[in-house]
Amino acid sequence: ISTRDWSSDVCSSDLTAIAPIDVRVLPEGIDDEMLDLFCAESQDLLQEAERGLLALEQDPSDGASMDTVFRVFHTFKGNAGMLKLAVLQNVAHELESVLDAGRAGRLRLGRESIDVILAGTDVLRRAVAESLSQLAGRDRGRSISLPVPAVVGTAISGATAAVIFGLPPSMVA
Repeated sequence: ISTRDWSSDVCSSDLTAIAPIDVRVLPEGIDDEMLDLFCAESQDLLQEAERGLLALEQDPSDGASMDTVFRVFHTFKGNAGMLKLAVLQNVAHELESVLDAGRAGRLRLGRESIDVILAGTDVLRRAVAESLSQLAGRDRGRSISLPVPAVVGTAISGATAAVIFGLPPSMVA
């Protein structure tokens, strides 16, 4: 299995150049108590992810930190899926996939890839904060604008797909 260095070229695109989407953080019929529990756990998970990502910035080969951050997004993804929060589940899944490729040695994380994972963490954090705000009665049901396409698009760029799925770069646009 070949390894690609994600330290400069894969994530060098400007994340702000891709338009954000409107996301409804409180779907119809969601159980408020379950969402409140999800938000509380998610805040803890995202703090843990940030600590691990800061460690990975210092040492991108730190396997323990990579495992920890991977588990955070894996858990977040599962929790979001149980509540049918599809957008958040998908963001967490793409971040988890990048980390999984790093854990398996198919990808070497670099500054830009860690920046993308941090941007994804920020997207998840904003959605959780908005959920809590709406649960407290502020503008319940409103949508918020999140840069999901930029984060997900960068996380699964053609070069990353080539690495993760073993495709030769010439097959990926």
